[in-house]
Amino acid sequence: MIANQFKFHDDTGMLYKNLHTLNPDTFVNISYKMHGTSGISSRILCKKALKWYEKALKFLGINIVDTEYSDVYASRKVVKNEELNPKVKHFYDDDIWGVAHKELLPFVLNGMTFYYEIVGFLPSGGYIQKDYDYGCDHKEHKIYIYRITYTNIDGKVFEFSATQVQNFCKEKGLNAVPELFSGKVSRFITIAEQILGKEPRIFNLEEDQDLIREHFLQLLKDLYNEKNCYICKNKVPEEGAVIRLEKNEFEAYKQKSNRFYERETKELDSGEINIEDLN
Repeated sequence: MIANQFKFHDDTGMLYKNLHTLNPDTFVNISYKMHGTSGISSRILCKKALKWYEKALKFLGINIVDTEYSDVYASRKVVKNEELNPKVKHFYDDDIWGVAHKELLPFVLNGMTFYYEIVGFLPSGGYIQKDYDYGCDHKEHKIYIYRITYTNIDGKVFEFSATQVQNFCKEKGLNAVPELFSGKVSRFITIAEQILGKEPRIFNLEEDQDLIREHFLQLLKDLYNEKNCYICKNKVPEEGAVIRLEKNEFEAYKQKSNRFYERETKELDSGEINIEDLN
C-alpha cells in the first residue's frame, strides 16, 4: 500500500473524560452504539504490479503509471486482504469482513473509505456477538455505516459529516447507524427534559458551563442507557450512544450503559473472548 492512503479508525474515547469539549452551542450528532464487529472497506491508491516491460521502461526514465485504485478491507485493526497480509487470521471460520466488503464494494468510489459495524449472525450461523441479533434471522447479518471519508491522491482526508453519512446511506439504500439526535447541546437538553418529564433547569451560560455539561451527560444516560436493545429480538442491554461533534475532522465519544459493562465483565470472567479485542 501507499503511505497515508489507508487509515484505521481511531478508538473512540469516553464522553465523561471529554465533556470539556462541549458547550451549549456545540452541534452534536448522537447515534445508537451497535455491538458487533468493526469493518472497513476502502478503495484507495495502491502500488501497481508492473509488467516486466513496464519496469524496463521505467528504468530507462520513461514515465510509467505505477499506481492504481484497489480495494482494501479490514477489521478494527487488521488488514484482511490476503495479498496484502498473507498471514492474516479471520478469528471465525467465516471471513465476515470479506463478506461485508463484497456487499459494500459497489458503492465505494475511488478514494472513499467506509467504516461500519457488522451485526447479527455469521454465514455459518453463530452470533457475531453473543445474543445480539439486531433483528437478524439465523445466518443473516446487517451492516451499519457510521463514518465515510474521501482521500485524495496526496493523502489528504476529507471527512463526511454525520448528516452527510446519513443522507448518502439513505440515497444508496444502505444502513447508517440509527440517528438519535442532531442539533445543538442546548437543544438536546430542552428536548430530553421534555421527554423525561423533568423540570427545566435554568443555568447561567457564562458561569455554569461545567454544570451544563454534567446535566447533558445525565440526560444522555437517562435516555440512552440501561434499557434493553430496542433492535434486538433477544433481551440484551443496549450498549449506549456515540456523540459526534460536527466539525471538519472526525471527533466522537461514547457513553456506555452500566448494564452493558456488567455483561462484558461477566463474559470476560467466564473466559469468553471478545472478537474486537483480537481483530
